[in-house]
Amino acid sequence: MPILTIDQNHYEVSTGITILEALSLLNIYHDAPCGGMGKCKKCAVVATGSLSPLTEVESDLPSGMRLACIARIEGDVTLTLSDELAAEIETGGLSQSMTPDRGEGYAIACDIGTTTVVCHLERLSDGMRLDSIGEINRQRPYGADVISRISASLKEEFLKAQHRAIVEEIEEMSLALLQKHLLSPADCRLVTIAGNTTMELLFAGISPAPLAELPFTSPTLFGYDIPSPFRALSPERVFLFPCAESFVGGDITSAVLAAGFFRKDSPSLLLDIGTNGEMALGNHNRLTCAAAAAGPAFEGADISCGMSSLAGAIDTVTFDGKLHFTTIGNAPAKGICGSGLIDALAVLLEIGAVDETGRLLPPDECEEEAEPYITEEDDGVAFHFYPSDVVITAGDIRKLQLASAAIRAGLETLLDDAELSADDLDKLYIAGGFGSHIRLSSAVRIGMIPKELFGKCIFMGNGAGEGASMAARSSHAEEEAQAIHKKFEYLDLSTSPVWQDLYIEYMMFPEE
Repeated sequence: MPILTIDQNHYEVSTGITILEALSLLNIYHDAPCGGMGKCKKCAVVATGSLSPLTEVESDLPSGMRLACIARIEGDVTLTLSDELAAEIETGGLSQSMTPDRGEGYAIACDIGTTTVVCHLERLSDGMRLDSIGEINRQRPYGADVISRISASLKEEFLKAQHRAIVEEIEEMSLALLQKHLLSPADCRLVTIAGNTTMELLFAGISPAPLAELPFTSPTLFGYDIPSPFRALSPERVFLFPCAESFVGGDITSAVLAAGFFRKDSPSLLLDIGTNGEMALGNHNRLTCAAAAAGPAFEGADISCGMSSLAGAIDTVTFDGKLHFTTIGNAPAKGICGSGLIDALAVLLEIGAVDETGRLLPPDECEEEAEPYITEEDDGVAFHFYPSDVVITAGDIRKLQLASAAIRAGLETLLDDAELSADDLDKLYIAGGFGSHIRLSSAVRIGMIPKELFGKCIFMGNGAGEGASMAARSSHAEEEAQAIHKKFEYLDLSTSPVWQDLYIEYMMFPEE
C-alpha cells in the first residue's frame, strides 16, 4: 500500500483515493469549503510523489501544489499542510433560568454548528454547568456550508463518513469534559443535541438528500430520542431538538427557548444568519418562522478570498482615511470571513467604492480616498486589503448583495405577515457564533437589518447550546421546546409574492 507522509508521520493509505479522502480517513481535517467539488481551490496542498496527472483545473496553481480533492494517490506521497485550523468559538450565551428536576448524574448538551461544535457538561442535581468545550466541526472536509454537506452526502461513503466524524467528535469532547472533572463515561445519563436540520440528520446517520430536491422535505423533524450512536458513552437518552421545518432547524427551536420571548406579550424576532437566514417572530400568542435562502456568501464560501472564522480571517474592517482590518488570532491575513465581509461592504459604501446598485466602481469613477485600494484588470475590478493579498471582487459584491437582500426581505415578510413593523418589536435577538461577531452598524448600513432595530438588538451568543443545556437540566424546558415546535407556523418564502417584491427592493443599498 502507498505511504502518505505528513510532518514526518507515515500512514498507509489505499491506492486511487484523493488526498482529501485519505486525510479524512486519517481524521486529519483539511479545509475544503466547496465540499471537494474542485470549485473553490482552497484545499490546495504542497504535494510530491506518485500522484495522478495534473488536471486543467489545477493548471494555474503554483508549482508543487495540488488540489487535495482532485489529486489521487498512486504511490508514496509527501504532503505539507497549511496551518492548523483555529477559530474563535462562542460557547456561552443568553439563557433562561430553569429549576433542575433531572435528579442525580450528569448530562452533555451539544450545539452542532456547520463550522463549530460546542459541548457543555451539566450537573443535573443542581443544574450547574461545570465546563464547556468548542472545536471545529470535523465534517469540514465535506464542505464549509450546509449545501456542500448535503451534496457530499449523496455519496453513501461520504454520508457514513460525515456521520462517523460528528459522532466521534462529540464523544471525544464529552469524554474529555468528563475526565477533566474526574467523572466516568457511566456518569453521563443524558445527551441533548441541537443543530440545523442537516446537522441533526447527519448525526443520526440519516441522509439529508431529500433536502436537495423538490419538495425539499426532511425525512424527519426529530423532537425525540434516538439510540445512542456512541461507543464509550452509554447515556440513557440521546435527545435531538425538534426542527420547525426542513430549513428551520432544531438550533432555532433551541435558541427561541433560550431567548424566552415566546412567553412574553410584546413580539420579538430572532435571526440566525447563515446559508439559510433562519428567523422566528412572535410572542406567547403566535410564533412564525422562515428561512431565507441567502446562499453561502456570509459563511465565506463562493467568495474569492472568503473563508470561515478561522485563524488568519479578516474579521473587522474600518476606515478613517486609511483602511484598517484585524484578523482572527492576529495571524497574517489569508482570507475574509462573514463579519469581515459585512464590515467591508459597509466601508466600501461609505467611501464611495460601491454605489447603491452594488456596482464596484473602477478607479476613475470612485471617490478619491478609495482609489488607492482599487485596481481594474482584464478580469474585472477588485478592492485590495493592502498589505495582504486579500481582495473583494465585483462578483463578490453581487453575492453579498443577494445574501443581504434575502435576509432583509425575509425579516420584512415575517413582519408583514404578522401585520407588524420593526417599530413594534420589543427585541431583535441575533443568534449564533457568526451573529455574535458582526458589527450591527455595518449590518444596518448595508440594509440587512432595519435601522429601527439598532437599539433593540441583543447578541445572544450560542443560543442553540444554551437551549440544549436548559433541556438537559430540566424536563420542563424539554417540554417547552416541544411546545415551541408545535406552535411554529412556517412561512414559505419561496412562494411568497411579498418576499419576491421585497427582495428586489432591498437589492438596492441604502443611500445614507
